[in-house]
Amino acid sequence: GVKIRKSTIIEKPTFLKSVLNSSNAWPALIIIFLSMLISYLLSLIAGGYLRVLNVFASTDGLTGCLRREAFYAKATYELAKCKKNNLPFSVLVIDLDHLREVNNSFGHEKGDLAISLCAEKILKCLRSNDFAGRVGGDEFIVALKNTGASDAFLIANRIREAVKSIKLEGLFLSVSIGISQYDKDNASLQEVISKADANLYIAKRQRNDVVY
Repeated sequence: GVKIRKSTIIEKPTFLKSVLNSSNAWPALIIIFLSMLISYLLSLIAGGYLRVLNVFASTDGLTGCLRREAFYAKATYELAKCKKNNLPFSVLVIDLDHLREVNNSFGHEKGDLAISLCAEKILKCLRSNDFAGRVGGDEFIVALKNTGASDAFLIANRIREAVKSIKLEGLFLSVSIGISQYDKDNASLQEVISKADANLYIAKRQRNDVVY
């Protein structure tokens, strides 16, 4: 008769032995390395996309200043830090003078240009830790961390003088600025801004003026 062997002399290969086999190891390592590299690159791309998306979401397209919501969120956070460390905090509320006349005389396109040029001057006058938000059509708020009233007044006048140099269609632009500093009577951000807004109202009577 004929005997048939039901088992093989060679042992069945295990996963570990297959991996440790030199002929199988290199392709496996290459695949693992490429997978890790692709995952890393995808995470960088996703992170960069999210950062860019956040910038677009928080920045006003016309002026480059923070949008209203983004400004208030950042200013609230920075004011809380100044309170905690017993540091001064001031705000400037800035309004472009005679924008209605610019729009009526030269059109809204020129009005947008006036706002953009004004914002450019404001941003150039700020220090590295200061930041500005566009909170209305032609209204801006500047947050000045670790800054008292006297320094805030100097910065406000620097902005006022810078905007005065802008000439549009034969018309020199100007801004009115109200200043307020955080103190015990102005405990919240909104109270500080409201006080500065009240001073802006006084400055608007004269135009091209700074009131504290």
